[in-house]
Amino acid sequence: MNVDFDAINSKIDILELLGLQGTKAAATTNGGEWKTACPVCGGRDRFSVWANHPDGARAWCRQCNRSFDALDIYQAVKNLDRKSAIQELQSKPVVIDDHTQSSRSNEKIDLDRWNSIAVELCEQWHKDLYNNEAVFQWLIDRGISDHSIIANNIGFNDHDQYMSGSEWGMTNKDKVFIPRGITIPNPGHYVNIRRSVPSNAKDKYWKIAGSRGFIFVVNGSYDHTIGYLFESELDAILASQSGFDAAYFSLPAQQTIKPEFHHYFDRIDSLIICMDNDKPGQAAAEKHLQIAGTIASEPLPGDCKDLTDYYK
Repeated sequence: MNVDFDAINSKIDILELLGLQGTKAAATTNGGEWKTACPVCGGRDRFSVWANHPDGARAWCRQCNRSFDALDIYQAVKNLDRKSAIQELQSKPVVIDDHTQSSRSNEKIDLDRWNSIAVELCEQWHKDLYNNEAVFQWLIDRGISDHSIIANNIGFNDHDQYMSGSEWGMTNKDKVFIPRGITIPNPGHYVNIRRSVPSNAKDKYWKIAGSRGFIFVVNGSYDHTIGYLFESELDAILASQSGFDAAYFSLPAQQTIKPEFHHYFDRIDSLIICMDNDKPGQAAAEKHLQIAGTIASEPLPGDCKDLTDYYK
């Protein structure tokens, strides 16, 4: 099924859908955060909704620990399966309201400047990693080899910091927050930071403002006919060390394989979906399979959550 998910999502006004139109946001994070009941588990006031999130409307239920994009919310509220929801939305005209638009559409970024500062900092953070024995050992204990650390330019930012938006080439952002953590660059696209937070924390990973895209390809090479798709970059890097001749990707569970991602998989005949062994991961796997029509992996032995847990 060839679906333009950007067009589909542009037709969904999640505030109106959830009966929140005209109500005040509970917080200002990510363009405004609303609270309501979860359309899946019914958890009262446990459903956080970000209608104007920079990366597209989304929600998360603190009770059932499930992430949603706009289409997921539409399905749940309307009690439709994914195919029926898509068909219903495809027949609707596109309606664009200012309050539903991502702030990213108005973001002015000098991409050359952004990429330049990202490269400069990631090189420094890579050097700093080798000066921090505890962090280096943390990666080694998770199976990430020294070769992989070098090949993927993994680094470590040792303190929370704020930089000016102008330093990053962003004219409409005063400050850019960069948290302490392990830095994983995706050259030309994004810098992701694996933060030192409790394992069940929602914001374990943090993309630096101005980052673009979500697909990570280990070592930037995807010229293969077999691919493995994981949730985290570190799991994809660990899998790549098997020596098996395949492409290794990662994509966060809350993201969909959108049309703009399809070129990554042009040469892939068999894409094995390896999402985390939890509710968000299983929901993501089902979504990916409906879109890509490929192969689901079996759960790892011992009820391990992901490949890193299995390795450890």
